[in-house]
Amino acid sequence: MQSLQKQVLRLSQKVEREKIVLSALPDLSLTILEFAKEYGRVSMGEIAALTGKSKNTLKVHFRALVEKGFIEQRGGGRTSWCVVT
Repeated sequence: MQSLQKQVLRLSQKVEREKIVLSALPDLSLTILEFAKEYGRVSMGEIAALTGKSKNTLKVHFRALVEKGFIEQRGGGRTSWCVVT
């Protein structure tokens, strides 16, 4: 029983830390991250169609998410996509 309580506490702390980290992200970055988590991967074209934002704007957000370690880029050029790390 104690091990279950410890596990619940650790999970609760992890969720709180993630909330703090995610609250610092811009809304568009959160949209990208949520889409990637829900569908397993995300491309710039998919997010552009979903949000109506320009690809130049999206590049900034994708690059920041990659640099912060939230997502990892796969593939290359026009066929690249990102997955949650």
